[in-house]
Amino acid sequence: MANGGGPACLRLRVVADPATVDPRFMADGPRLDRISEVIARHWPEQIHHADLQQPALIAEVERARAALLEALELTELA
Repeated sequence: MANGGGPACLRLRVVADPATVDPRFMADGPRLDRISEVIARHWPEQIHHADLQQPALIAEVERARAALLEALELTELA
């Protein structure tokens, strides 16, 4: 990281001991598969600039978020 090393967000180093992290937020193969499935089902391949103003996109993103929280058993975060 000497001589800059990139954006400031990449310079921040946070040590996280897996023993102290809520296991619901730890990634493993099956959890990553569920995330991938939700993205494939609910997230558009592309979002065009004009779509950013469309209420339908907002609704679609909200549905995707709800599906992700459900797949990860985190609905209390909704």
